[in-house]
Amino acid sequence: MTDEVGGKADAPCRLWKLPGELRNRIYRYVLLKPEDAAGNDRIIVDATGYDRPGVVSTCKQIRKETLKIFYSENAFHIEVINYNSSTLLRWESHLKPMRMQERGHLFVSVHLEDEVGWWANLLLWLQRFHERKVRTRALAPEQVLKVFNSKDAGTHLMGAMFMTVDEFRDQPWQRIEKHIQNFRPALIAVQEPWSKD
Repeated sequence: MTDEVGGKADAPCRLWKLPGELRNRIYRYVLLKPEDAAGNDRIIVDATGYDRPGVVSTCKQIRKETLKIFYSENAFHIEVINYNSSTLLRWESHLKPMRMQERGHLFVSVHLEDEVGWWANLLLWLQRFHERKVRTRALAPEQVLKVFNSKDAGTHLMGAMFMTVDEFRDQPWQRIEKHIQNFRPALIAVQEPWSKD
C-alpha cells in the first residue's frame, strides 16, 4: 500500500522506539526558546496569543509528551495594557483544561498607553482574582521592596489591594469592592489618570 506521494503509508515512526528520556531531550531542542541577541528567552504572550512550536500539534502522543515540557520549562511574558487582565484570563483559561498546575516562569508587566479606564480595568482584574479566574496578581509591598527596591507608592498600593482581596476572599465581591474603593483617592494622589473613567 502506498500514499498519494508514492511512499509507504503509515510507516512506523522510529521516534517511538527511543526511550522516553531521549525523546524528551529531542523535544527540548525544539520546544525551549533560546536566548535571542538581546538575551531574552521569554515567549511573548499578547492579546493575539503566542508562538507555539508546530511539533505540539503533530499527533496526540507527541502533544501529550511535549506540552508539559513547553509550559513548565519555558519563561513567558505577558504585558498587561492599561491594567486590562483579559490576556491573563485567556492565558490561564487556556492552561486550565490541560491541567497545567506546574508552569514555567511567568513575567507580567503593566504598560500604560492611555489615561482612561485604568480604574475599571483594575477592578475587573481584582474581581477575577477574587473569583480565582486569574491567579496572577500584583506583588505584595514587601516583595516590591525586596525584589525591585521600589518605593513607588502606586506599586505598593496595587500590591495592598491584591492582598486585601486575597485576605477577604471568603467574602462576597460586592463587599470587598466597597473596601477597595477606599484605595482610589490615594492612587489619584499618586497619578491623576486614576480619576478618569
